[in-house]
Amino acid sequence: MWQSKRSAEISNLPKSVRAAQLVLLAQGLGKDMLIVVTATVLVGLYLIPSQALWAPLSVWLASFSLLALAGLPVARFIRKTAMRETRLDVAELTLTGYAGLTCTLWSSLIFLYWHVHETEQLIIISAIIALANVSTATTFMLYRPAMLVALFCINLPVLAKLIVAGTANELVLALVLIGTAAIFFRAGWNSNQDVANALALRQANKELVAKLNLSLAEANYANAAKSRFLATVSHQLRTPLNAIIGFSELMQQKVHGALGDNRYDDYVTDIVDSSDRLLGMINDILDLTKLESGELEPIDEPFRLPDILEQAIKQNTQLARQHGITLVATTPDLQIDLIGDRKHVIQILSALLSNAIKFSKPEQTVTISTDWRDNGDLAIAVIDKGIGMTAEMADRVLNPFEQTDRSGSQLGAMGLGLPLAKALAERQGASIEIRSEQGSGTTAYLVWPSEKIIAGRPQPQARQTQQN
Repeated sequence: MWQSKRSAEISNLPKSVRAAQLVLLAQGLGKDMLIVVTATVLVGLYLIPSQALWAPLSVWLASFSLLALAGLPVARFIRKTAMRETRLDVAELTLTGYAGLTCTLWSSLIFLYWHVHETEQLIIISAIIALANVSTATTFMLYRPAMLVALFCINLPVLAKLIVAGTANELVLALVLIGTAAIFFRAGWNSNQDVANALALRQANKELVAKLNLSLAEANYANAAKSRFLATVSHQLRTPLNAIIGFSELMQQKVHGALGDNRYDDYVTDIVDSSDRLLGMINDILDLTKLESGELEPIDEPFRLPDILEQAIKQNTQLARQHGITLVATTPDLQIDLIGDRKHVIQILSALLSNAIKFSKPEQTVTISTDWRDNGDLAIAVIDKGIGMTAEMADRVLNPFEQTDRSGSQLGAMGLGLPLAKALAERQGASIEIRSEQGSGTTAYLVWPSEKIIAGRPQPQARQTQQN
């Protein structure tokens, strides 16, 4: 019952695991056989000191050496067959037969020439048999049937000679030999199970990695397709939208005369404002898709921070006026020079200001200021006292197309401004931080790395004084 259970375990091993075991065994088989040949020559010379028996010994050694060296092509055949995972049964049968034949021929030397009643030989041969069991178990451990056959063939002739001798010492030695062989067989069996489990785990990991790579490739393809779709749609939308904006501005400016009813002026203003907002969304989509595809790379150049802040404020002056918001810059008079993409930095700060304005209440103030971090980084803060948001919302607001429910107001946003600002900042080694409390306002930071600040950095003493 035990043996049938073990046989079932072998047959139930995945084909890939069986093949991997055979490949590993074949890789070391040739080298092991060369070692066995050398050891066998020494054993033969010890057992047969008489020159009269050297002739038959030489024939035996030549036969065994040829059989052992045949292990090289046998190992090559097993390895090639196992790597293709075809005809595994043939490879396993070949290995088992070779193991049995080699071990039978090896033990026949001891069976034929060992004088059982010589105490000195008894001790030495016992040690040789023990070493042979170790060598056999380790050589064929990776394939259990071959290990079982090899151990059986190694020990059977010696056991037969001990039992035939019939004395108490020989019978005790036979029992010890059986116990030793059983111990090595059990150890080899357990080691085989450990190796099989490790190979099965490695195979499962390979399959999992292959599935993950396939899923990643599919996700990348889908993402690229999405980006191509957004870029194509955005381009196709921008062309007619530019025409709408152009003609609406002509009507707003009354280039060809008055429109008649004053209500038309309001309609045209709404058309221009809505078109500008829609064009801004389309441009954000295009920039985001270019960033994801690696087409929008920053161009580093030196610039003065006050100039950048002035440009960002100027771009949001009209929006602030429409919402009744006052923009205030409390930056110090320090002339801070940075290095980075000037256009992208203006775009980042403009997005932070625009977001602060949209979520502030009329007659409130949006403040932009600068502060130095302890590690030398520069933090440019955009501070509003608007409706604020929860910590969970603050984490989500930097995700593309994420619209946080802030007092139920969407304000026509697609959720692209802050994620785009975050992506543009990270591309330049900077970062965006959001700190907010619902009902108390929000502070958005553009944190510029110290290594990209080229002038205007405060001295350590001045910084320490300010902290005190």
